[in-house]
Amino acid sequence: MTDLEVSHINVRFGKFDAVKDVSLSIPSGGALGLVGESGSGKTTVARAIVGLHPATSGCIRLGEELLPRTRSREQFRRIQMVYQDPYTSLNPRMTIRNMLSEVLRLHRIVPRNRVRQRCTELMDMVQLSESSLDAYPSQFSGGQRQRIALARALALAPQVLVADEPTSALDASVQSKIVDLLATLRSELQLTLVCVSHDLAVVAALCDSVAVMKDGKIIENSPKNEFFSHPSNDYSRNLLAAVPRLPSK
Repeated sequence: MTDLEVSHINVRFGKFDAVKDVSLSIPSGGALGLVGESGSGKTTVARAIVGLHPATSGCIRLGEELLPRTRSREQFRRIQMVYQDPYTSLNPRMTIRNMLSEVLRLHRIVPRNRVRQRCTELMDMVQLSESSLDAYPSQFSGGQRQRIALARALALAPQVLVADEPTSALDASVQSKIVDLLATLRSELQLTLVCVSHDLAVVAALCDSVAVMKDGKIIENSPKNEFFSHPSNDYSRNLLAAVPRLPSK
């Protein structure tokens, strides 16, 4: 079992401290919701976990392995990110088959003679038809593109999936389907999930625990039920008060 440990990380851009002494612990197969207002630092923490914004100080471990500031291809493979806007994260000039095949071959996830079959399996995992493989991103709806972005992340067989506002660019009617898909994939693949979201209903549906960020710091880190029933500070209470209705899960 491989836990994810974030220990006292700081991220600085020039003279600006975007993330200040953040520590998080997520057990293997667990799911953490990272919430807060825009500019609170939650996306920067997510990008530090993935390795896109290396921490200025502090450390990140996956299991017993300390992840360095400059990661190897294998270390990048183990933690994958799904972005807020799936259209901007997909190459518009490549078919879905070519996108997935490129990833599978580059990282040698499966033997070359199994790449075609694996592409079909990935489409099935995200509940899209095999015929989708020969289309381009522009031919899909926003919800379908988010499924394709998930398939591309899963092609690398990651241990940790970081989802940055995975439903905010989608119509309300599609959001619940993506949430259900993420929950299913997490369970079936034993993925560790970090969900960055301003939508507390999404966090309530997907996560086991909630970390609240404000001004680059973690000001609350609680089990989900405790956070939604007895938040520990006024800022968390105000976040909850701004939500008209939450699921009863």
